[in-house]
Amino acid sequence: MREPRPTDVGPVRTCVGCRRTRPRDELARLARTPAGVRYDRRRRASGRGANICPELSCIEAAGQRGAGPVRRALRGAPETEIRAALDELRCEVAAPTTTRPRVTGSNTPSAG
Repeated sequence: MREPRPTDVGPVRTCVGCRRTRPRDELARLARTPAGVRYDRRRRASGRGANICPELSCIEAAGQRGAGPVRRALRGAPETEIRAALDELRCEVAAPTTTRPRVTGSNTPSAG
């Protein structure tokens, strides 16, 4: 059964780890670029993308079974590149929040 979708949250994406739908701004993105698969911090890279909750449990689930869910989303990207991108995301999620960059994709500077 699908989760009810709020109508005012903007674009909604599905996590490749837990399969929950969440607002796009709450998810991290892996992108398949001509240079390979990488963690797309700003969610601006061109190419196929896979969205994932920035939680260790989702990252672990996405990496299981030969990284199958991510490979399907990225249309057959090499498993070694996917695992490297997941490791980069895992390190950032595990880092203290004071050093973690913002996940939101806003281009406007904050008023301060």
